[in-house]
This record gives sequence, C-alpha cells and structure tokens, in this order.
Amino acid sequence: MLNNMSGETLMLFLVIMLALVVVLIIFLRWFSYRERMARIAQEKVRGFYEDPEQQGRKQLSNALTVTLIGVAITIGLLTMGIGPWLLGGLIPIFVGLSMVLTYVISAADKEKDNKALTNEVAPAKEVKGTETTVKENKDNDNK
Repeated sequence: MLNNMSGETLMLFLVIMLALVVVLIIFLRWFSYRERMARIAQEKVRGFYEDPEQQGRKQLSNALTVTLIGVAITIGLLTMGIGPWLLGGLIPIFVGLSMVLTYVISAADKEKDNKALTNEVAPAKEVKGTETTVKENKDNDNK
C-alpha cells in the first residue's frame, strides 16, 4: 500500500508540474500578444530584434544552445553504450550545426552585400597637394 501511495503521489506531482509548465507557456504567449497589440496601437509594428546584427546574434545563440544540448544528451546516452538510442542526442547536434552553418552562410552573404554597396558609393580619395576641406568646399558653394 505504501509503494502504491508514493507512486500515486509522484504521478500527481508530475501532472501538477506539467500543468504549471502549460500555464506558464500560455501566460507567456498571452503577454507577448498583449505587448504586440500595444506596439501596433502605438504604430511600432517592427519586432523586438530590429537590428539585423542582433537577429544574427540571436540565431547563433539558439544554434549553439541546440548543439550543446545535443552534446549533453549524447554524452548522457553514451553511458548506456553505443546503440540506436544515441540518435536522441545526435539529431539535436546536427540540427544545431545546420543552424550554425546557416548563420555563417548568411553572414558571409551580408558581408558580400555590404562590400558591394561600399564599392558603389566609394568615398572620394584625397589628392595630395590640395589643402581644401569639406567645410571650405561648402563655404565656396554658398558664395
């Protein structure tokens, strides 16, 4: 009777914990929804991560998190030996690595685009022997 009672208590505890997690997720989604509606009311529709560099850092952070979780699961499952159960850790590793690869490729594309833009609008080079400055040129234009 005692063993059965502790099993029921454990099951009740797990159900309560699961219910709390579900309530937390629902609350966070509701809070995010209310915040978005307030932004729309203020005509600030853009997302939290308006800066592309910040979006890239967030993407890289998520990728590294997934990869390291996969490594931790794989190490934990290796204690049981080599077998098909290692897929539970190897899959997150490779999903995380693909996310890192996506970040690296997109960062290289952004850098190439930035170089192309700077080559199109290259600043004028200074010619040695001239002592004029931008301010002097503006003064001459105003005359």
